[in-house]
Amino acid sequence: MRFPSKSLRFTISTLASSILALVALNAEALVLDSGPMHLDIPVTTDGLYLNLVTGEDANDGWDFNPYADAEGSLSFYEMGVSSVVAINNDPTAMGEAEVIGPSSTFGTADGLLAAQFRGGGIHVVGVRFLNEERGITNYGYVEIQTTKPTGFPATVLRYAFESSGAAIAVPGDSRIFTDDFEPVVILTDCSASVVQTALNTASAGTTIQLPAKDCDWGSSEVKGNAGIKLVGTGRDATTIRRSALVQGDETFLLEFDCSNGKTVELSGINFIGNDDTIQSVDERDNDKDSGLLLSNGCIDFKVHDTTFSKFSNSGLSINGAPQRGVVYRSDFLSNYKCQPHGAGHCYGYGVVVYGKCSSDAWPPLTLGTRDAVFIEDSFFHDNRHDVASNCGSRYVARHNTLVATDRAGDYGRLDAHGLSDGLTGSRSWEIYRNTLLTGPRSHTSDGIATRGGDGVVFENRLLMIPYEIDLSNEQCVGTYPLPSQTREAYIWNNERETNPNDPGVRVSTACQPYLQPNRDYFEHAPANYVPFAYPHPLR
Repeated sequence: MRFPSKSLRFTISTLASSILALVALNAEALVLDSGPMHLDIPVTTDGLYLNLVTGEDANDGWDFNPYADAEGSLSFYEMGVSSVVAINNDPTAMGEAEVIGPSSTFGTADGLLAAQFRGGGIHVVGVRFLNEERGITNYGYVEIQTTKPTGFPATVLRYAFESSGAAIAVPGDSRIFTDDFEPVVILTDCSASVVQTALNTASAGTTIQLPAKDCDWGSSEVKGNAGIKLVGTGRDATTIRRSALVQGDETFLLEFDCSNGKTVELSGINFIGNDDTIQSVDERDNDKDSGLLLSNGCIDFKVHDTTFSKFSNSGLSINGAPQRGVVYRSDFLSNYKCQPHGAGHCYGYGVVVYGKCSSDAWPPLTLGTRDAVFIEDSFFHDNRHDVASNCGSRYVARHNTLVATDRAGDYGRLDAHGLSDGLTGSRSWEIYRNTLLTGPRSHTSDGIATRGGDGVVFENRLLMIPYEIDLSNEQCVGTYPLPSQTREAYIWNNERETNPNDPGVRVSTACQPYLQPNRDYFEHAPANYVPFAYPHPLR
């Protein structure tokens, strides 16, 4: 019989611990996501004792235990509730959309030989474990990378679980599929010039597949028309990066122009900005590199299973009107940069949603429809704003995990501009069933902070966020109502772990004459509001 050792080796990260600490808040269904990580599995008979609730490697309360057997090959240990999905005690690699739950078959032997996982590659392990915080059985999955022929070296890349005890489905992988797009162009090079040529020559409906390579585009800006599906081999395999300094406002690495009325889809790529390569203070002043731009009113677009990190201005921007589509299962990491001299501003946004930036009248308010940019099931960490909006735009943020850090925590995670520079402000925001928190837990952060527009905020979980929403206007001066100001905001059923004396709705003294309870904002649900179908039908 193999038993865990008694030593506590290390804590995975304050980020994972902070996210997973939310498990104890209530019993509503919620998938908790560790975010991307790189956690090595020791080649020992102890291996890794991973507690999925606390994020610790410890013998007390471990939930997932990969280890090396006597021959030095990857195996999984089972004890009590803690086990992995297996058929006849043979651990089984899980595929896209497969469900892990009470009806799944789990291993019952002490040592489970992980034969399917030893051949190398990235695999998903279905897991069952006892959630000590709630005293119930939870189901989840762990993504691991292995190496043939023994499975080692092996690394945990990410994990997630359903904290209510409900079943959970394995997300999709980003590999190429061609049910809607023909023909297919498979590139062996992902350099800027090769991708630009492919975009220039591809007919509408073409899928362009990028290879498993790391390609530096320098200062290049690659542009194409909508009607294309651009896919990587997986964000763990295909990387597009910018290493060079770029000057001017919002210089995008890649742009798709939707003025032709066609849609666009992008997936399976790791985009990296130049933040690590531009160190000079003078150079950082005017550098505003950005990742992907969907311009001129993209309709029914999809961006998924993609990572955007370390861009100066924005990871993903969606501009123009009308616009609608969905961003899902993507990561937005450390998009934050301050210009210390002449510019005097800090930038850095995960997703930017801008409508038609003009002085045109506000569009009508419509909530609960498909006519918005949907951001769902994604992970945000260390951005200035995770989502920013302006110019008559509509966005829906739901089922996301958003983490504020010490350096970026004084800005709202979810933002909406009001009237500024003569431009109409954000039109609407629907923000619900998200988890907002800080890493480390000792830090207090702004969370949902709007400066204009209307919408709903409900059933969010907030940790170290001292209010449910911060309502304000760009300027609280003039005759009521101010242009683009909030007139119909509904806030209800949000859960906070903070001082009970903190207000649910925070309004600055200067803005209180313009933002009055039961006139401009209401702490209850609006009549006849029904959220749009989840998951989004385009998925």
